[in-house]
Amino acid sequence: MEYYEKALKIELSILGENHPAIADAYQRIGLLYEDEEPNIALSYLNKYLKISLSVYGENHITVANAYKVIGSIYESPLCDYDKALKYYEKHLEISVSVCGENDSDIASRCYEVGIFCYLHKKYDKAVEYFVNSLNIQLLLVRNENFIRKTTYSNIGEAYEFLGKYNKALEYCSKELNLRLRLLGDNHPDTKLIRDKIEIIRGETESL
Repeated sequence: MEYYEKALKIELSILGENHPAIADAYQRIGLLYEDEEPNIALSYLNKYLKISLSVYGENHITVANAYKVIGSIYESPLCDYDKALKYYEKHLEISVSVCGENDSDIASRCYEVGIFCYLHKKYDKAVEYFVNSLNIQLLLVRNENFIRKTTYSNIGEAYEFLGKYNKALEYCSKELNLRLRLLGDNHPDTKLIRDKIEIIRGETESL
């Protein structure tokens, strides 16, 4: 760590603060502090973000990545999930402005944010991002056989946690039909989604 900080001082004396190489140095040092000193990591990464904004402007992939890295620190180890989501959403917003809405990378990033929201019990948001990802995938491949595995079931399970059992059944049934076509009736993954559908039906009947 001492080596990197000494190198940073030398680079600062030569290049000044507002330079891409300095931003990269702040990022490297910040990530080295990530696990043991997350607040120190954030101080370096916020400098990385500030310089990147100054050098590239907001709509640039480097700036998007800076928001994502900071979000990851808030997610773990700081466990501040609301702040993490704020940074992840900013990362996605800029990525859309750079890549366009209907891009395979955007589909993947929507899916990743959906997983984050699902894991941290933000189920409304999870549905929003999973559905966005699904719509982009269907637009690009025009054949649901090629969409990301479990996209339908992830939407269905998020709806299940929201108590919207009819929507949960709708999407889990689509997942079942997809697995029947691609994997066959006897595959373990097909059995898993069939069992999930039975659980949801039981929840519906108990209302």
